[in-house]
Amino acid sequence: MSAEIGRLRNRLATAEGKNRSASAGGINSGDRSAGNSVQTNETVDVTGFIKRDPAYAEIHRKNLLLTVRRRYGDLKALGLPPDKLSQLTELLADTINPYDDVKEAALAVGIKAGSPEFNHAMSDAYNSANTAVEAFLGSSAYQELQSLESASSVRANLESNLGATLAAAGLALSNDQVSALAQTQLQYQRAAQSVSAQAYNAKAAEVLTPDQLELFTEITTTEKESNALQQRALEAAKRQYPNAHGWSFSAP
Repeated sequence: MSAEIGRLRNRLATAEGKNRSASAGGINSGDRSAGNSVQTNETVDVTGFIKRDPAYAEIHRKNLLLTVRRRYGDLKALGLPPDKLSQLTELLADTINPYDDVKEAALAVGIKAGSPEFNHAMSDAYNSANTAVEAFLGSSAYQELQSLESASSVRANLESNLGATLAAAGLALSNDQVSALAQTQLQYQRAAQSVSAQAYNAKAAEVLTPDQLELFTEITTTEKESNALQQRALEAAKRQYPNAHGWSFSAP
């Protein structure tokens, strides 16, 4: 962990030490006397109670390991020995989401979320996490890991959007169809380009059934029309309010 995060954690430890007597006592730490309650009209953040539950650490670790699986897919594709694969999985779980740790440490010592110091600490945490993983794997295997992450992300997006729509119509995509469509997107992504609509549509025509393709065409046509509508509206708004601080969209 970097010096910036270590500094925040040291400050957090100091703050926690000053308040330990008030916060000790298990899940009902608001009042150590069983059966007593504290009257308040404010919204109560339950996060602290969750973290003081004896089951928290184990459940939190399981969730982190599931996040690793969702983000990277099958890490066996890296071809690592079993012991190193296990170590990598644990390292990724340790580093996959530094946001909560940084946020807790920063807020506890009076650093506001979104402030320059907070953003610096967050950037430092993510950079440190990536550096630790790359140092463990080496440059080549680290690039392969990033490719796995990209592939998993593209597949997840396909399955949750196009896949979900087709499935709801009784036209679910097969694993091979998802892989073929995802591969087309990844080819462009690796070249730092947006996927060509023509290439994507051609691949869809190649791998989808006629019924799937009909719904796919309806979806993509509607998306194209919606995007064009938004672009026309944005241009009209800019013409009418040329000195606006910014422009945003909300559901009509």
